[in-house]
Amino acid sequence: MKPKEKLFGDISLFFNGKNSNHRFSSALFQEKLTDRSDAEYSLANVTGYNSIYSTLRADNSLHSVFKINRFSRFELQNAFNYYGRSKHTIKRNLVTGSEVPYRPEDQDTTMFTLFNSRGVYNYRNPAGKVGWTAGYDFARETAVGKRIPSELPGINDIAAFGSLEYSPNGEWQIRPSLRLLNNSRFGQPILTYIFGSRFKMAPLIPSLQVKCKFSEHVSFRGSYAKGFRAPSLKELNFYFVDINHIIHGND
Repeated sequence: MKPKEKLFGDISLFFNGKNSNHRFSSALFQEKLTDRSDAEYSLANVTGYNSIYSTLRADNSLHSVFKINRFSRFELQNAFNYYGRSKHTIKRNLVTGSEVPYRPEDQDTTMFTLFNSRGVYNYRNPAGKVGWTAGYDFARETAVGKRIPSELPGINDIAAFGSLEYSPNGEWQIRPSLRLLNNSRFGQPILTYIFGSRFKMAPLIPSLQVKCKFSEHVSFRGSYAKGFRAPSLKELNFYFVDINHIIHGND
């Protein structure tokens, strides 16, 4: 017998000012699964085992748009995500109703948190030939759990990016972009005489997009880009082995 309870909740709030718009969203998910074993009989007692799995997930975000003038605006987005899962196994005397924890080494609680912040400034003048975008990204991920080594810190991602859009005439649009990324765990150390090996830069991420409009019905698009993605804490450290799974993170 495995009864399961689930609770869902969502809320969104909007605020529109004279030169700004704001939206706050929050979503909550809670689940409780109880796994009751079959009764075990002996000459003295009747015993059962209850394994309780509790999951809580919360996602919160705030998105704001600020209109600076006719040609430019600034967008800001912040988000915080929490995920927690716990397992508790209880040995229950089905005659007296008394309960005690069963095999404390098997009790487990895992928590992951992720904070994101992103800001983007856009400038576009329909009458001009040049437009540009600049911004930043920041992410902080942490994890706590028996399956995750406690001596490992969280992971920080800090990035700055920019792109330039050049339209020499009505037919051509050229957009080069560049992204600089500092990842606290992966990358090549720079400025070692100041920071030692703590400050690491990931490879540069360039891109180039070109569009040519030959006529009202025919256009050509071409692009070139490179990419880099650092693994998450789950991919690095997660460990889950049971009768159906053998999952080992790769540090």
